[in-house]
Amino acid sequence: MNKLNKKGASLGMLLMIFIGVIVTLALFAGTFEPIGNMRNIRTITNEEVTTAATNATITLTGRSNTTPITVANTTGTFTNNFTVVTTNTVGALAILLKTTDAAATAGADESVMNVSYSYKPQGYNDSSGARGVIVLVTIMSALAIAVFVIPGFKDALGNVIGSW
Repeated sequence: MNKLNKKGASLGMLLMIFIGVIVTLALFAGTFEPIGNMRNIRTITNEEVTTAATNATITLTGRSNTTPITVANTTGTFTNNFTVVTTNTVGALAILLKTTDAAATAGADESVMNVSYSYKPQGYNDSSGARGVIVLVTIMSALAIAVFVIPGFKDALGNVIGSW
């Protein structure tokens, strides 16, 4: 193969490598949020919510709380006036803040309150082994991109620069 054809073929190979990297990174980047939800417990601090009427519930963010939920406003703490229900009407995991009669008596029903708690997001994996393995998937994906890029890039770049 003459030098000009070798240079053109090498430029084509570089272009294919860059396209391959862009496609794999686009697919790879789409896994970051789901992996974060599978592994990380989230925390909400002082989120404003409007409490429900007596004996009704509001749905809070998350599928399962990992810490007690504190309910407060500028006039005081009303945590003991609310209960937490962990499944919704169809039996799915949810964090439902139920307003009790005591909350109504204290004037904390149907009012703006600040809630703070930690929770497991939708998709959280309770198995510590599975949470550990999912990290390996991301590492292996990154290594696969490197294995795809490095040898081809080195050869193609050497042919392009060497032919000048």
